[in-house]
Amino acid sequence: MPKLDELKEQLGMLKFWLGVVVGVMTAMCGWVASNYAKIDILFLLLSVIILIILALSVIKINILINKKIRQIGRE
Repeated sequence: MPKLDELKEQLGMLKFWLGVVVGVMTAMCGWVASNYAKIDILFLLLSVIILIILALSVIKINILINKKIRQIGRE
């Protein structure tokens, strides 16, 4: 039973970090949308690169969440 509790705790942490990354991504999209005409092209490119990294992070965290769910199902 302790192994199952550990897996559930890890799943909870992954869900927390998924929420954090999605929140940051949403805030950054809003900032870019409201300031794209006023900011330097360097900041715009940097923002797009960061958004791509955040999107890849969301995909990676989702893959890890699915693995944990499968592990919990086997326990």
